[in-house]
Amino acid sequence: MLLAFAMGKTKKIRAVFPAFVVAAAFLCACGPSVSPEDQEFNQYVNMTREADSPDARIRYSTLALDLCTAKRGNKIRSELLASRAMGYQQKDQLRQALEDLDVAIHLDPNNAELYSNRGKLFSDMGDYAKAQAEIEYALKMDSKIPHAHLNLGLNCERQKNFECAYSQYAETMKLKPDFAQAYVLRGKLLAQMGDNAAALADFGDVLKLQPKSSEAHYERALLYAQSGYVNEAINDLTVSIQNERGDEKARFMRAYYYFRLKRYAESKDDLTAILKLNTDNKKARMLRGYVLLCDGNPRAARFDFENLVDTADNISLASLGLALAYYKEGFPDYAVFNYRRAVRVAPYFAQPAKKLAADTKYFYLANFASELAAIQSAARADSGVNPDEVGRKVRISKE
Repeated sequence: MLLAFAMGKTKKIRAVFPAFVVAAAFLCACGPSVSPEDQEFNQYVNMTREADSPDARIRYSTLALDLCTAKRGNKIRSELLASRAMGYQQKDQLRQALEDLDVAIHLDPNNAELYSNRGKLFSDMGDYAKAQAEIEYALKMDSKIPHAHLNLGLNCERQKNFECAYSQYAETMKLKPDFAQAYVLRGKLLAQMGDNAAALADFGDVLKLQPKSSEAHYERALLYAQSGYVNEAINDLTVSIQNERGDEKARFMRAYYYFRLKRYAESKDDLTAILKLNTDNKKARMLRGYVLLCDGNPRAARFDFENLVDTADNISLASLGLALAYYKEGFPDYAVFNYRRAVRVAPYFAQPAKKLAADTKYFYLANFASELAAIQSAARADSGVNPDEVGRKVRISKE
Protein backbone atom coordinates (compact mmCIF):
# COMPACT_ATOMS: atom_id res chain seq x y z
CA MET A 1 0.00 0.00 0.00
CA LEU A 2 2.83 2.32 0.87
CA LEU A 3 4.45 1.55 -2.46
CA ALA A 4 1.22 2.21 -4.31
CA PHE A 5 0.86 5.53 -2.46
CA ALA A 6 4.42 6.45 -3.36
CA MET A 7 3.84 5.57 -6.99
CA GLY A 8 0.64 7.61 -7.03
CA LYS A 9 2.46 10.58 -5.53
CA THR A 10 5.17 10.24 -8.14
CA LYS A 11 2.61 10.39 -10.94
CA LYS A 12 1.09 13.50 -9.42
CA ILE A 13 4.49 15.13 -9.07
CA ARG A 14 5.30 14.24 -12.68
CA ALA A 15 2.00 15.74 -13.79
CA VAL A 16 2.58 18.94 -11.88
CA PHE A 17 6.28 19.37 -12.74
CA PRO A 18 5.93 20.42 -16.43
CA ALA A 19 3.38 23.09 -15.53
CA PHE A 20 5.68 24.42 -12.81
CA VAL A 21 8.61 24.58 -15.27
CA VAL A 22 6.53 26.46 -17.88
CA ALA A 23 5.32 28.98 -15.28
CA ALA A 24 8.86 29.55 -13.96
CA ALA A 25 10.21 29.99 -17.49
CA PHE A 26 7.48 32.51 -18.27
CA LEU A 27 8.26 34.55 -15.16
CA CYS A 28 11.99 34.54 -15.94
CA ALA A 29 11.36 35.63 -19.54
CA CYS A 30 9.15 38.49 -18.48
CA GLY A 31 11.63 39.83 -15.97
CA PRO A 32 10.64 42.44 -13.43
CA SER A 33 7.26 44.06 -13.93
CA VAL A 34 7.16 47.51 -15.59
CA SER A 35 5.09 50.18 -13.92
CA PRO A 36 2.29 51.86 -15.90
CA GLU A 37 4.22 55.15 -15.73
CA ASP A 38 7.33 53.52 -17.21
CA GLN A 39 5.26 51.93 -19.96
CA GLU A 40 3.72 55.30 -20.81
CA PHE A 41 7.13 56.99 -20.77
CA ASN A 42 8.68 54.36 -23.07
CA GLN A 43 5.73 54.66 -25.41
CA TYR A 44 6.18 58.43 -25.75
CA VAL A 45 9.94 58.07 -26.25
CA ASN A 46 9.36 55.63 -29.12
CA MET A 47 6.68 57.86 -30.63
CA THR A 48 9.09 60.81 -30.46
CA ARG A 49 11.76 58.83 -32.29
CA GLU A 50 9.29 57.75 -34.96
CA ALA A 51 7.56 61.13 -35.36
CA ASP A 52 7.23 62.21 -39.00
CA SER A 53 6.13 65.81 -38.48
CA PRO A 54 7.29 68.78 -36.37
CA ASP A 55 3.99 68.92 -34.47
CA ALA A 56 4.15 65.22 -33.57
CA ARG A 57 7.79 65.53 -32.52
CA ILE A 58 7.00 68.46 -30.21
CA ARG A 59 3.90 66.83 -28.77
CA TYR A 60 5.37 63.42 -27.94
CA SER A 61 8.70 64.72 -26.68
CA THR A 62 6.86 67.11 -24.35
CA LEU A 63 4.70 64.28 -23.02
CA ALA A 64 7.83 62.16 -22.46
CA LEU A 65 9.65 65.05 -20.76
CA ASP A 66 6.75 65.46 -18.34
CA LEU A 67 7.42 61.88 -17.18
CA CYS A 68 11.21 62.10 -17.39
CA THR A 69 12.20 62.14 -13.72
CA ALA A 70 15.81 62.42 -12.53
CA LYS A 71 16.12 58.65 -12.14
CA ARG A 72 15.92 58.22 -15.91
CA GLY A 73 19.23 60.00 -16.41
CA ASN A 74 20.54 63.05 -18.27
CA LYS A 75 21.11 61.41 -21.65
CA ILE A 76 17.51 60.48 -22.34
CA ARG A 77 16.31 63.90 -21.17
CA SER A 78 18.90 65.54 -23.44
CA GLU A 79 17.73 63.39 -26.37
CA LEU A 80 14.10 64.42 -25.83
CA LEU A 81 14.99 68.11 -25.56
CA ALA A 82 17.07 67.91 -28.75
CA SER A 83 14.17 66.24 -30.57
CA ARG A 84 11.73 68.91 -29.42
CA ALA A 85 14.22 71.58 -30.48
CA MET A 86 14.25 70.04 -33.95
CA GLY A 87 10.46 70.27 -34.08
CA TYR A 88 10.54 73.93 -33.05
CA GLN A 89 13.27 74.62 -35.61
CA GLN A 90 11.22 73.04 -38.39
CA LYS A 91 8.32 75.30 -37.43
CA ASP A 92 10.63 78.33 -37.46
CA GLN A 93 10.24 78.83 -33.69
CA LEU A 94 13.95 79.38 -33.32
CA ARG A 95 14.07 80.91 -29.82
CA GLN A 96 12.24 77.96 -28.29
CA ALA A 97 14.55 75.61 -30.19
CA LEU A 98 17.64 77.38 -28.83
CA GLU A 99 16.37 77.20 -25.25
CA ASP A 100 15.88 73.44 -25.52
CA LEU A 101 19.24 72.86 -27.22
CA ASP A 102 21.09 74.86 -24.59
CA VAL A 103 19.66 72.62 -21.85
CA ALA A 104 20.29 69.47 -23.92
CA ILE A 105 23.98 70.37 -24.26
CA HIS A 106 24.23 71.17 -20.55
CA LEU A 107 22.88 67.69 -19.77
CA ASP A 108 25.09 65.90 -22.34
CA PRO A 109 28.15 68.14 -22.92
CA ASN A 110 30.19 65.46 -24.74
CA ASN A 111 27.65 64.93 -27.51
CA ALA A 112 29.25 66.46 -30.64
CA GLU A 113 26.05 66.21 -32.71
CA LEU A 114 24.27 68.57 -30.33
CA TYR A 115 26.86 71.29 -30.98
CA SER A 116 26.46 70.71 -34.72
CA ASN A 117 22.67 71.06 -34.34
CA ARG A 118 23.08 74.29 -32.41
CA GLY A 119 25.42 75.56 -35.12
CA LYS A 120 22.74 74.88 -37.74
CA LEU A 121 20.26 76.74 -35.55
CA PHE A 122 22.59 79.77 -35.29
CA SER A 123 22.89 79.68 -39.09
CA ASP A 124 19.09 79.66 -39.44
CA MET A 125 19.04 82.71 -37.15
CA GLY A 126 21.53 84.50 -39.44
CA ASP A 127 24.50 84.40 -37.03
CA TYR A 128 26.91 82.73 -39.47
CA ALA A 129 30.11 83.41 -37.49
CA LYS A 130 28.67 81.82 -34.36
CA ALA A 131 27.33 78.93 -36.44
CA GLN A 132 30.72 78.21 -37.97
CA ALA A 133 32.48 78.27 -34.58
CA GLU A 134 29.90 75.89 -33.12
CA ILE A 135 30.04 73.39 -36.01
CA GLU A 136 33.84 73.45 -36.14
CA TYR A 137 33.87 72.72 -32.40
CA ALA A 138 31.65 69.71 -33.06
CA LEU A 139 34.03 68.50 -35.79
CA LYS A 140 37.00 68.83 -33.43
CA MET A 141 35.17 66.49 -31.07
CA ASP A 142 34.34 64.07 -33.90
CA SER A 143 35.40 64.73 -37.51
CA LYS A 144 33.30 61.86 -38.88
CA ILE A 145 29.82 63.30 -38.28
CA PRO A 146 28.07 63.58 -41.69
CA HIS A 147 25.46 66.05 -40.39
CA ALA A 148 28.17 68.39 -39.10
CA HIS A 149 29.84 68.59 -42.53
CA LEU A 150 26.42 69.11 -44.11
CA ASN A 151 25.60 71.94 -41.68
CA LEU A 152 28.98 73.58 -42.28
CA GLY A 153 28.43 73.39 -46.04
CA LEU A 154 25.01 75.02 -45.75
CA ASN A 155 26.44 77.77 -43.54
CA CYS A 156 29.16 78.41 -46.15
CA GLU A 157 26.59 78.49 -48.95
CA ARG A 158 24.50 81.06 -47.13
CA GLN A 159 27.58 83.30 -47.06
CA LYS A 160 28.10 82.74 -50.83
CA ASN A 161 31.27 80.74 -50.15
CA PHE A 162 30.39 78.14 -52.78
CA GLU A 163 33.80 76.45 -52.85
CA CYS A 164 33.63 75.71 -49.11
CA ALA A 165 30.01 74.56 -49.43
CA TYR A 166 30.80 72.20 -52.31
CA SER A 167 33.73 70.60 -50.48
CA GLN A 168 31.69 70.07 -47.30
CA TYR A 169 28.79 68.47 -49.21
CA ALA A 170 31.32 66.18 -50.93
CA GLU A 171 32.79 65.22 -47.56
CA THR A 172 29.29 64.44 -46.29
CA MET A 173 28.69 62.09 -49.22
CA LYS A 174 32.07 60.44 -48.66
CA LEU A 175 31.16 59.68 -45.05
CA LYS A 176 27.58 58.67 -45.86
CA PRO A 177 27.05 57.85 -49.58
CA ASP A 178 23.29 57.32 -49.14
CA PHE A 179 22.67 60.69 -47.45
CA ALA A 180 19.92 62.02 -49.75
CA GLN A 181 19.82 65.52 -48.25
CA ALA A 182 23.48 66.06 -49.17
CA TYR A 183 22.65 65.44 -52.84
CA VAL A 184 19.66 67.82 -52.60
CA LEU A 185 21.78 70.63 -51.18
CA ARG A 186 24.62 70.08 -53.63
CA GLY A 187 22.11 70.01 -56.49
CA LYS A 188 20.67 73.36 -55.39
CA LEU A 189 24.22 74.74 -55.04
CA LEU A 190 25.16 73.58 -58.55
CA ALA A 191 21.99 75.21 -59.92
CA GLN A 192 23.04 78.50 -58.31
CA MET A 193 26.45 78.10 -59.92
CA GLY A 194 24.82 77.61 -63.32
CA ASP A 195 25.68 73.93 -63.78
CA ASN A 196 22.16 72.69 -64.46
CA ALA A 197 23.28 69.35 -65.93
CA ALA A 198 25.22 68.42 -62.78
CA ALA A 199 22.35 69.65 -60.61
CA LEU A 200 19.86 67.47 -62.50
CA ALA A 201 22.18 64.49 -61.99
CA ASP A 202 22.24 65.12 -58.23
CA PHE A 203 18.43 65.36 -58.04
CA GLY A 204 18.24 62.14 -60.05
CA ASP A 205 20.52 60.46 -57.47
CA VAL A 206 18.25 61.69 -54.68
CA LEU A 207 15.24 60.11 -56.36
CA LYS A 208 17.08 56.80 -56.65
CA LEU A 209 17.63 56.90 -52.89
CA GLN A 210 14.23 58.39 -52.02
CA PRO A 211 11.75 58.10 -54.92
CA LYS A 212 9.14 60.11 -52.99
CA SER A 213 11.39 63.05 -52.14
CA SER A 214 9.11 66.06 -52.64
CA GLU A 215 12.03 68.47 -52.40
CA ALA A 216 14.00 66.73 -55.17
CA HIS A 217 10.97 66.67 -57.48
CA TYR A 218 10.31 70.35 -56.76
CA GLU A 219 13.90 71.49 -57.38
CA ARG A 220 14.18 69.42 -60.54
CA ALA A 221 10.91 70.93 -61.77
CA LEU A 222 12.38 74.43 -61.46
CA LEU A 223 15.41 73.39 -63.52
CA TYR A 224 13.23 71.75 -66.17
CA ALA A 225 11.15 74.93 -66.47
CA GLN A 226 14.28 77.10 -66.79
CA SER A 227 15.38 74.89 -69.68
CA GLY A 228 12.00 75.23 -71.38
CA TYR A 229 10.61 71.82 -70.43
CA VAL A 230 7.47 73.12 -68.76
CA ASN A 231 5.42 69.94 -69.14
CA GLU A 232 8.19 67.93 -67.49
CA ALA A 233 8.25 70.51 -64.70
CA ILE A 234 4.51 70.08 -64.19
CA ASN A 235 4.93 66.29 -63.99
CA ASP A 236 7.56 66.63 -61.24
CA LEU A 237 5.46 69.13 -59.32
CA THR A 238 2.47 66.79 -59.52
CA VAL A 239 4.51 64.02 -57.89
CA SER A 240 5.73 66.48 -55.25
CA ILE A 241 2.16 67.51 -54.43
CA GLN A 242 0.99 63.90 -54.26
CA ASN A 243 3.81 62.99 -51.88
CA GLU A 244 3.35 66.02 -49.65
CA ARG A 245 -0.26 67.12 -49.54
CA GLY A 246 -0.81 70.75 -48.69
CA ASP A 247 2.52 71.80 -50.22
CA GLU A 248 1.59 75.39 -51.15
CA LYS A 249 4.94 76.09 -52.79
CA ALA A 250 4.75 73.21 -55.28
CA ARG A 251 1.07 73.81 -55.99
CA PHE A 252 1.66 77.52 -56.65
CA MET A 253 4.49 76.78 -59.09
CA ARG A 254 2.30 74.26 -60.92
CA ALA A 255 -0.46 76.88 -61.14
CA TYR A 256 2.07 79.36 -62.54
CA TYR A 257 3.27 76.90 -65.20
CA TYR A 258 -0.34 76.08 -66.11
CA PHE A 259 -0.88 79.83 -66.50
CA ARG A 260 2.12 80.09 -68.81
CA LEU A 261 0.69 77.25 -70.94
CA LYS A 262 -2.73 79.01 -70.95
CA ARG A 263 -4.30 76.08 -69.11
CA TYR A 264 -6.36 78.48 -67.06
CA ALA A 265 -8.92 76.08 -65.56
CA GLU A 266 -6.18 73.89 -64.07
CA SER A 267 -4.29 76.94 -62.82
CA LYS A 268 -7.44 78.29 -61.16
CA ASP A 269 -8.11 74.92 -59.48
CA ASP A 270 -4.63 74.83 -57.94
CA LEU A 271 -4.84 78.41 -56.71
CA THR A 272 -8.31 77.87 -55.26
CA ALA A 273 -7.01 74.79 -53.41
CA ILE A 274 -4.23 76.91 -51.90
CA LEU A 275 -6.61 79.68 -50.84
CA LYS A 276 -9.00 77.17 -49.31
CA LEU A 277 -6.24 76.13 -46.91
CA ASN A 278 -4.64 79.57 -46.52
CA THR A 279 -6.81 82.58 -47.30
CA ASP A 280 -3.87 84.91 -46.54
CA ASN A 281 -1.72 83.65 -49.43
CA LYS A 282 -1.48 86.93 -51.34
CA LYS A 283 0.64 85.55 -54.19
CA ALA A 284 -1.98 82.90 -54.91
CA ARG A 285 -4.81 85.44 -54.78
CA MET A 286 -2.99 87.83 -57.12
CA LEU A 287 -2.26 85.13 -59.67
CA ARG A 288 -5.82 83.81 -59.49
CA GLY A 289 -7.12 87.30 -60.23
CA TYR A 290 -5.08 87.45 -63.44
CA VAL A 291 -5.96 83.84 -64.33
CA LEU A 292 -9.65 84.74 -64.03
CA LEU A 293 -9.09 87.77 -66.25
CA CYS A 294 -7.46 85.61 -68.89
CA ASP A 295 -10.24 83.05 -68.57
CA GLY A 296 -12.89 85.68 -69.30
CA ASN A 297 -14.26 86.22 -65.79
CA PRO A 298 -13.39 89.83 -64.87
CA ARG A 299 -16.07 90.11 -62.22
CA ALA A 300 -14.65 87.19 -60.21
CA ALA A 301 -11.16 88.60 -60.79
CA ARG A 302 -12.27 91.88 -59.25
CA PHE A 303 -13.11 90.08 -56.00
CA ASP A 304 -9.51 88.88 -55.67
CA PHE A 305 -7.98 92.25 -56.55
CA GLU A 306 -10.26 94.13 -54.14
CA ASN A 307 -9.03 91.84 -51.35
CA LEU A 308 -5.47 92.88 -52.17
CA VAL A 309 -5.71 96.53 -53.07
CA ASP A 310 -5.55 97.78 -49.47
CA THR A 311 -2.27 95.96 -48.71
CA ALA A 312 0.88 98.02 -49.16
CA ASP A 313 2.84 95.29 -50.95
CA ASN A 314 0.17 94.66 -53.57
CA ILE A 315 -1.65 97.92 -54.17
CA SER A 316 -0.05 98.79 -57.53
CA LEU A 317 -0.39 95.39 -59.21
CA ALA A 318 -3.85 94.84 -57.70
CA SER A 319 -4.95 98.29 -58.88
CA LEU A 320 -3.70 97.46 -62.36
CA GLY A 321 -5.70 94.23 -62.22
CA LEU A 322 -8.79 96.17 -61.18
CA ALA A 323 -8.20 98.58 -64.07
CA LEU A 324 -8.14 95.68 -66.53
CA ALA A 325 -11.20 94.03 -64.94
CA TYR A 326 -13.25 97.23 -65.09
CA TYR A 327 -12.13 97.86 -68.67
CA LYS A 328 -13.27 94.37 -69.70
CA GLU A 329 -16.60 94.92 -67.93
CA GLY A 330 -17.15 98.14 -69.85
CA PHE A 331 -16.42 100.72 -67.12
CA PRO A 332 -13.63 102.87 -68.62
CA ASP A 333 -13.84 105.56 -65.90
CA TYR A 334 -13.21 102.98 -63.17
CA ALA A 335 -10.43 101.50 -65.28
CA VAL A 336 -8.66 104.86 -65.59
CA PHE A 337 -9.11 105.61 -61.90
CA ASN A 338 -7.46 102.35 -60.85
CA TYR A 339 -4.72 102.69 -63.47
CA ARG A 340 -3.84 106.15 -62.11
CA ARG A 341 -3.75 104.77 -58.57
CA ALA A 342 -1.34 102.05 -59.70
CA VAL A 343 0.94 104.63 -61.36
CA ARG A 344 0.89 106.92 -58.32
CA VAL A 345 2.22 104.05 -56.18
CA ALA A 346 4.55 102.61 -58.85
CA PRO A 347 5.43 105.09 -61.64
CA TYR A 348 7.03 102.21 -63.53
CA PHE A 349 3.55 101.24 -64.77
CA ALA A 350 3.33 104.48 -66.76
CA GLN A 351 5.69 102.95 -69.33
CA PRO A 352 4.32 101.91 -72.76
CA ALA A 353 1.96 98.93 -72.62
CA LYS A 354 4.12 96.78 -74.90
CA LYS A 355 7.12 97.22 -72.62
CA LEU A 356 5.07 96.31 -69.55
CA ALA A 357 3.64 93.22 -71.24
CA ALA A 358 7.15 92.07 -72.21
CA ASP A 359 8.60 92.46 -68.69
CA THR A 360 9.03 88.93 -67.29
CA LYS A 361 8.94 90.30 -63.74
CA TYR A 362 5.30 91.23 -64.34
CA PHE A 363 4.37 88.09 -66.24
CA TYR A 364 0.74 88.67 -65.23
CA LEU A 365 0.48 91.44 -67.84
CA ALA A 366 1.79 89.46 -70.83
CA ASN A 367 -1.71 88.90 -72.28
CA PHE A 368 -3.02 92.43 -71.83
CA ALA A 369 -0.90 94.70 -74.03
CA SER A 370 -3.88 96.00 -76.05
CA GLU A 371 -6.09 96.59 -73.00
CA LEU A 372 -3.30 98.42 -71.18
CA ALA A 373 -2.66 100.58 -74.25
CA ALA A 374 -6.36 101.54 -74.40
CA ILE A 375 -6.47 102.40 -70.68
CA GLN A 376 -3.27 104.45 -70.95
CA SER A 377 -4.69 106.29 -73.94
CA ALA A 378 -7.86 107.14 -72.01
CA ALA A 379 -5.81 108.32 -69.03
CA ARG A 380 -3.67 110.58 -71.23
CA ALA A 381 -6.76 112.05 -72.86
CA ASP A 382 -7.89 113.25 -69.43
CA SER A 383 -11.51 112.59 -70.33
CA GLY A 384 -12.89 114.48 -67.38
CA VAL A 385 -12.42 111.62 -64.95
CA ASN A 386 -12.58 112.86 -61.39
CA PRO A 387 -10.71 110.37 -59.18
CA ASP A 388 -12.67 111.39 -56.07
CA GLU A 389 -16.01 110.94 -57.85
CA VAL A 390 -14.99 107.60 -59.33
CA GLY A 391 -13.74 106.49 -55.91
CA ARG A 392 -17.14 107.37 -54.46
CA LYS A 393 -18.92 105.37 -57.18
CA VAL A 394 -16.59 102.41 -56.63
CA ARG A 395 -17.35 102.45 -52.92
CA ILE A 396 -21.08 102.60 -53.61
CA SER A 397 -20.84 99.72 -56.09
CA LYS A 398 -19.08 97.58 -53.45
CA GLU A 399 -21.83 98.29 -50.95
